[in-house]
Parts: sequence; C-alpha cells; structure tokens
Amino acid sequence: MNALLAANWWAMALRGVIAILFGVIALLVPGAALLSLVLVFAAYMVADGIFAIVAAIRAARQHERWTLLLLEGVAALVTAAIAFLWPGITVLAFVLLIAARSLVSGD
Repeated sequence: MNALLAANWWAMALRGVIAILFGVIALLVPGAALLSLVLVFAAYMVADGIFAIVAAIRAARQHERWTLLLLEGVAALVTAAIAFLWPGITVLAFVLLIAARSLVSGD
C-alpha cells in the first residue's frame, strides 16, 4: 500500500490542494457552503428513506417486524422534503444542533 501511495503522490497532493480550496471557498462564501450542505443532507435523507422503505417491504415479506422501518423511511422522506422546500429552516436546525453540542461538550 505504501508503494502505491508513493507512486501516486501527486494524486494525494492534488486531493489535499482541492480540499484546502473547498475550505477556503466555504470560509469566503459561507451561505453557499451551508446551502450545499443542506442539499447534500436532503439527498442523503432521500436515499436513506428509500432504503428503509425497501427494507420494510422485505421484512414484511419475511413476516418480520417492519412498521418501524417503514416509519423511519417515511420520516426520512419528509425530512428530505422539508430540507429541499425550506433550506433556511434546515440551516437553523443545523446551527441549533451544533450549538447544543457545543454547550453539552463544553467546547
């Protein structure tokens, strides 16, 4: 593995430069960074909701418990819809969650 990384050092360096560039852009344009975070979160919630609903259907076919999986999937899809339709509320929720974590951990 070390030999592979050594042979492709330039790819790792490019990855680091791009990561630093994204960080600087996020600092210079925080509104766009927050909006992109909300959109990535919403896309994740759509995927998570679909997978949970599929898991609920499979569990129901095997006569296992499926109601909580279905509820989780529907809740994820509703959360995704809220994030897409009202990104400002989602940003506020993110800020409040980060603030609450900071208060609890003492940061």
